[in-house]
Amino acid sequence: MRKTFLIFFVIITCLGCQESKEHKIDEAIFDFENFGRAPEATEKHPINEVIKIFFDEWTFDDPYEPIAIDIKNNEVYVNPSINIRGFRADDSFQINDPEKVFEILEKYEVQSWKRDYTFEDPETYQDGYSWSLWLQFADGTVEKHSGEGTDAEKLTPDNFQEFAKELRSFVEEKLENADY
Repeated sequence: MRKTFLIFFVIITCLGCQESKEHKIDEAIFDFENFGRAPEATEKHPINEVIKIFFDEWTFDDPYEPIAIDIKNNEVYVNPSINIRGFRADDSFQINDPEKVFEILEKYEVQSWKRDYTFEDPETYQDGYSWSLWLQFADGTVEKHSGEGTDAEKLTPDNFQEFAKELRSFVEEKLENADY
């Protein structure tokens, strides 16, 4: 009897440890540094389920100024970057109107954008243009939109420049008024 109880206790304990590990792994996908490893969204989510947004554009001629917004925690990151080493930012500051981000995303219908606008092989050119917009939802999944190549107009949706300008203006305005 005692041996059966001991085996039962060990099995239950091990199952509890396994659940605890899985829970920690699941929570990690909500960190910006794990954005790239989060599962891809396979269905359309309501825009108000977006909890994080990462947007960047890169061209050889302009400074790299990505945007990272944690809508769930009302936070905007200053000079963020996501790369192989993880997520970094110089600082962060609080915002009091994250619903404005929803309005911008909805206004430009970003969820109707194609996933990939790339039309040429990146090996065929050197100094091109690239952009990406990643939206993370409350379930941890990420919807990714991007493009890279040599012709920015062909690599972006019709309303892309207006979207980028409005999102940047939102962040710049918040940064000017931030207490960080």
